Amino acid sequence: MSEKKKSELIAQIWFQHSYIFVFILIFIVYAVTSNGLTWGGVMNIFRHSAVIGIIALGMGLICLTGEIDLSVGSMLALVGGFSVVIYNITGNILVTLLFAIAGGAICGFINGVLVGGVEMPAFIVTLATMLIYRSIAQYVCQHIPKDLCGGGSSVYRMDTKIASYQTFYQLGNGKIASIPYVGIVLLIMTLLFIYISTSTKFGKKIYAIGSNQKGGSSCRYQCQPDEDHCICDCRSSCRNRRIPLDRNECIL
Repeated sequence: MSEKKKSELIAQIWFQHSYIFVFILIFIVYAVTSNGLTWGGVMNIFRHSAVIGIIALGMGLICLTGEIDLSVGSMLALVGGFSVVIYNITGNILVTLLFAIAGGAICGFINGVLVGGVEMPAFIVTLATMLIYRSIAQYVCQHIPKDLCGGGSSVYRMDTKIASYQTFYQLGNGKIASIPYVGIVLLIMTLLFIYISTSTKFGKKIYAIGSNQKGGSSCRYQCQPDEDHCICDCRSSCRNRRIPLDRNECIL
């Protein structure tokens, strides 16, 4: 293999898997600065970063479209805080879970309507909703009866006297073979998002919109295989182009 091909291969590997190398680098820095690694320490980081990791997966899809969402942290505070209130009222884990999913969907829907429907800039919309969601979470916590928010003045707390509290606590802190439950959920969600973004039409459209919003939105591809290429019929500038089969456009 010539030096040029080696350089091209290295560049291609770095371009496709740079995030893995960055993660390994961060992990090495952590190992050096913490005087060595322990399995318990790694799993503890895994448990505490699971929630942020799951949020980052959805945020990643948003970034692929060329947009941004500044409100995800405030949305977590709002939905998480109200979910605590619902749990303290009902004592039911399933109802709390369904409320959290619905609450997150509603907050995201509001952002989506303003950005996608009204076509306001995502930065402005999510900056505003970031402040709104955070303010609502803080105001409600300070003004509702203390028994509903666990007695805290600025922090939502679950009522430890509820019968299902220990079960709920185990869901967040339990482990399987020393691997936290929430870490397993993160792994499952990561695999699901990888599949969605790389192997579905929806995922390919996200990449297309991120590269060229106008072209990605207007294109309708009907590909005819031709050895190593496909003929793509598209309503934009790529009409009837011969494109390699491994290109995203050919499988939209």
